[in-house]
Amino acid sequence: MADITFTTATPFLFTVSGELNSAGEVVCDLRPSALTPTGVLLAENNLDDLDDASAALTNLGGTATGVAVFTAANTPAAQAAIGAGSAGSAVFIAATTADAQTAIGATGTGQALLTAADATAARTAIGAAATTLANAAGVSAALGNFADDAAAATGGVAVGALYRNGSVLMVRVA
Repeated sequence: MADITFTTATPFLFTVSGELNSAGEVVCDLRPSALTPTGVLLAENNLDDLDDASAALTNLGGTATGVAVFTAANTPAAQAAIGAGSAGSAVFIAATTADAQTAIGATGTGQALLTAADATAARTAIGAAATTLANAAGVSAALGNFADDAAAATGGVAVGALYRNGSVLMVRVA
């Protein structure tokens, strides 16, 4: 029989079940097939050996909503758990982007805005040119670079409009 030696920096308890032989030695079967651990989750059981699955979900950090999604009996129940109304449910099951846009009530303009490839396409979708948006805010489409208010006035910048002095944004006041 071989000796078993344990080396550790901190004390620990090692319990062996077996019987004493005539020489006073503990005899036990340590083959993996002979061991029957208790309180241990075994991979081959796929978590079926949990005593309380709902407590385990909570211990893993599951919120009430998360646990409801994990334990939902079907797709509509999971959607209800996250508060998806009928439009939200329709978005979840939409086969195409267009179907999802229709489910949320997007108009043709809204659909074009949602699928715009860039800012220019988005402005086109809502019928706003860059210069229209900039001028509406009192901003030149390309901010002029002027040394001061007098130079900005000479350059055609209106009082209250923006211009720049190098990298400093300025407002013409006089």
